[in-house]
Amino acid sequence: MKENHYSQPNFSPPQVARGKQCQSTPPWQRRLLAFLLLVMALAVPRQTYAGAHFGNIYDGDTYNSRIKHHPTVNEPWITVCFWFYDTWGGDGYFLHDQTEPGHDGPAVYVDGKYICSPDWELSWASGDGNASGLEDQRKYNGWWGGTYTRNVDGVNYTVRFWDPGKKNGQFWVDMVIYMDKMAVATEHEIKIRGKWKLNGDNSNPGGSIQWEERTFRTQAIRNIFSSDSPYYERTYGSLKVTRSSLNTSYGPTTVAMTTDRSYYNNYSGKRYYEPSTMNQAVYKTYSKGASSYNGLTLSYNEEGGSFYLYTQKSINLNSG
Repeated sequence: MKENHYSQPNFSPPQVARGKQCQSTPPWQRRLLAFLLLVMALAVPRQTYAGAHFGNIYDGDTYNSRIKHHPTVNEPWITVCFWFYDTWGGDGYFLHDQTEPGHDGPAVYVDGKYICSPDWELSWASGDGNASGLEDQRKYNGWWGGTYTRNVDGVNYTVRFWDPGKKNGQFWVDMVIYMDKMAVATEHEIKIRGKWKLNGDNSNPGGSIQWEERTFRTQAIRNIFSSDSPYYERTYGSLKVTRSSLNTSYGPTTVAMTTDRSYYNNYSGKRYYEPSTMNQAVYKTYSKGASSYNGLTLSYNEEGGSFYLYTQKSINLNSG
């Protein structure tokens, strides 16, 4: 006779094993056991996803912080696009702690020089973070926050912020830096530094706090002056330029010359000197379209024999 699929196989019942009788577990005990296992599972700390550190590139994000606009002679400003508040996992954000003495919040540096502390714009550290407050600032579509100005080594710096927004759980903003005197053929470093709090990570569920920073490097402005080595005729105590060249597409251009090398000991291509403050210097401003600075005459001290001639050219970016 064909066996039916539902026939019981011919062996001892499951409650009989090795000659001993095992009692089946009552339903109420099974329910109690399941409840206790659930309580134990909830009591075990769950893994927490921490937010991002400001100093790191955000993992998996192709829209990373970067230089958005590199300076040119015709557009002499720097734009840095960066995120400054993270909402994934535990929020990450700048604190109001002073990075520079007397100035609350994170700080901005250009070529190692302190420029400003945009605390209102970059620090949203109320309680465990104030992401809701930043939500109200989105899509401003214009200049946002304050205007920061500072003069360092004869250069006027202006810093402003444009149109904060949100992408991939992070708040972003464009920071625009304007320098009224900028060296050609020179890269510039922009650094943002501050005390950063990261809410609830695995190593410190209460939140970790540490100094964090990011540095961005611009491309150099093309050397619009090329390699100009002026020719000059020398008489006792003076020299006069007889052959030189200026770029006729730009101007007004100021040419300054001096034989005092002390001004250039720490030049490194990133420092501008006001011609009026340069010792033993002569300078003159030429209008746009001028092709040379022939005739510029410099007096110098004959004592000491040989000398070095230092020339600085600068364009007035506010006109011409």
